[in-house]
Amino acid sequence: MASDFPAADTAVVLLGRGMPHGEQWATLNALAEKLRADCSYAAVRIAFLEMTEPSVSAVLDDLERTGHGRAVIVPCFVPYDRNVAGWLGRSLAQRRKSGRVGISVAMAPDIDKSPAFAAAIESSIAIGLGTEDVVTALRPLRDTQTGGQIPPHRDQIFVCLGPRCAESGAWEVLARLRAAIKREGLDTNRPGAIDRAIVCRSSCLFPCAQAPAVIVQPDGAWYGKVSPDDIDEIVASHLRDRKPVARMLLRLEAALDDPTDWPLAHGQIGTIEIKDMFARFAMKKAGALAIFGTIETNDNTPDRLVGVSSPLARFCGIHGPGRPHDSIVTDAFGDWPIALGAPLRLRAGALHLMLFDVNRDLAPGESFPVAFNFEKAGSIGIDITVQPGH
Repeated sequence: MASDFPAADTAVVLLGRGMPHGEQWATLNALAEKLRADCSYAAVRIAFLEMTEPSVSAVLDDLERTGHGRAVIVPCFVPYDRNVAGWLGRSLAQRRKSGRVGISVAMAPDIDKSPAFAAAIESSIAIGLGTEDVVTALRPLRDTQTGGQIPPHRDQIFVCLGPRCAESGAWEVLARLRAAIKREGLDTNRPGAIDRAIVCRSSCLFPCAQAPAVIVQPDGAWYGKVSPDDIDEIVASHLRDRKPVARMLLRLEAALDDPTDWPLAHGQIGTIEIKDMFARFAMKKAGALAIFGTIETNDNTPDRLVGVSSPLARFCGIHGPGRPHDSIVTDAFGDWPIALGAPLRLRAGALHLMLFDVNRDLAPGESFPVAFNFEKAGSIGIDITVQPGH
């Protein structure tokens, strides 16, 4: 339904795509200044879809605080792709319906649909036809200008500033992260320190339903739905103390510490010895645990591992290259021989045990019972500790 708001009571928001270092800000702000001088709108603001502040939501919140009743958002970049066009309008509609955006909002058509757009392109072409070749018109770039020195660091933290994350508060997350890292003394301004952290802005990191998203590398730790109030805990626990914050983790790719820094499980039954066992979540959202370690015998008589079970898992099996998940069931555990000098080594990227449909959310440091069943030696139960990792 059309609005009866006159131009003098309407705020205009010029929307840019955004660039990593805010290169579009000056250009868009100059256009806003011209509109302010030439037109009679109540206000003219600029906002960016991603990678540059301020976000659309931040601008709309400010317009509402300053008493404006209506805003028209004007996309000022080409192409204004259908995914963005469909998502942004519907996202704002949902926020309007829920009351999170209190002022009336309208979306102007993208500029390439304006009859004047082709004329503007033709005008630019005409100017270009009379311009010198770049080799004489511009100073060639020197090789020394194309790179720089990478500062020493241990952690690299990526904050997603893609469209959905930016609209979900990622800029506030980024500001809090930078402040917390400096407060903990982990910033790159400390000469000679090896535990420094580099904060990087990123475009879309993909898990949009988990916005805002933050990734800590080289640990491969994916955090989702991060709020500014979560940042102090992530910095203190993960970056400073090397303990991931389990309640926010979407995925953790690698251990933060060597396995010897964490409890390793051992057990023996007859001639069979179970050594250096530990577990890591393989697919936490799917409730899958991977178990690593070594099983060996100290006797010339070989044995076989014929089954593994745990009260925490619906079924267990051995997984590895060439063994898809859907073929791993308890009833088809397989024939896994253990002979003197030929132990069964359970390793990441090779054969390892998998527990599926784990019914408890285990944090690093917690342990759980596992029973190993052997054809000759019988059954033995041990408690295995969960380590941070993939």
